[in-house]
Amino acid sequence: MGLGTGGQWCDAAKRGDAAPGPAPRTRLACGRQRRALAFLAPCPPALAEAAPEICRDAPGFDRVAFHQGFNAKVVGFFQQHLAAGKAP
Repeated sequence: MGLGTGGQWCDAAKRGDAAPGPAPRTRLACGRQRRALAFLAPCPPALAEAAPEICRDAPGFDRVAFHQGFNAKVVGFFQQHLAAGKAP
């Protein structure tokens, strides 16, 4: 999985020649509204107050919805490939 902001790291041409391209089945999470901290679980109110810099997301980004969708995709992948004994 590749991460970046504003497509900066998601565009292979902008990463530089030394950076390897994505693996054949890589899915990138790109866009202005996604950043590495969004992969943290949604913050409880006390943490949001104590450390807003890790809990505040870009306008329009729903961390709870992102995690629901992301988790469903991860579980689906494992169910498809591991439950059946198949390699990806």
